[in-house]
Amino acid sequence: MITKGEYFDGYKMGEWFYHVGDHTEIGSFENGFKTGKWKHYYLNDKLSFEGEFRGGDPTGKHVFYYEGGSIYITGVYRAGKKHGSWKRFNPDGTLFSVYTYKNGKLQKIDNKKIDDTDADIFKEELPLFQN
Repeated sequence: MITKGEYFDGYKMGEWFYHVGDHTEIGSFENGFKTGKWKHYYLNDKLSFEGEFRGGDPTGKHVFYYEGGSIYITGVYRAGKKHGSWKRFNPDGTLFSVYTYKNGKLQKIDNKKIDDTDADIFKEELPLFQN
């Protein structure tokens, strides 16, 4: 791991750069918490993730990309939790599935209501959809 950034009074502050295994992360910290827009890149320098943070919590639209550049998953965080429709796409850009969240809890998959057992199984299959 390669890390570049500054500390102020023991807290991460300002722009930081991480090179972790198969990707690079660039973003800012304020008082030790992620803040503002963050971007992650694959080793081929293509974008793998972009999203915003406030006080360390995810907020607003977050987008994950396939290594080829097409969108993999997109959705919105509200108050640090997934909310509304999260869409998963195939590498060719066609829609694969839509997952509906309410305050961080998975409610529906492709407009079909799910119970807690279904949600637990789904979380094991696709960690990106966990909170």
